[in-house]
Amino acid sequence: MLAADLLYLPIRFAEYAVPTDRRLETILAEFIATTNQCLAALEAGQEELRAGQAKLEAGQQAHTERPDRLEAGRREIRNGIAPMSGFVAREGAFRSTRRIARTMNCYQVSLINNDDLY
Repeated sequence: MLAADLLYLPIRFAEYAVPTDRRLETILAEFIATTNQCLAALEAGQEELRAGQAKLEAGQQAHTERPDRLEAGRREIRNGIAPMSGFVAREGAFRSTRRIARTMNCYQVSLINNDDLY
């Protein structure tokens, strides 16, 4: 019996090998397809990364230029506020003449209007 089983072993191996080869080919094809999808996703991710890197570099460039623009804006605001702050201080002093005078121990003897002050 053992001799007969040994004789049929190559035939049985061949019968087993055909479906096994098909299964392995299917598994290998699925693996290759999955790998290709992963590579495509990786390439798309790299493109997004490159685009993000370019955007970041542009933002950094704008950021390095920003302090100059910021300082120019500050100077413009200061130049615009300086005359206005003097005007506000003068107007505040006119409105607070009584309080200022009392602080300096001066008392108002007669009222004068703003035109007389000029």
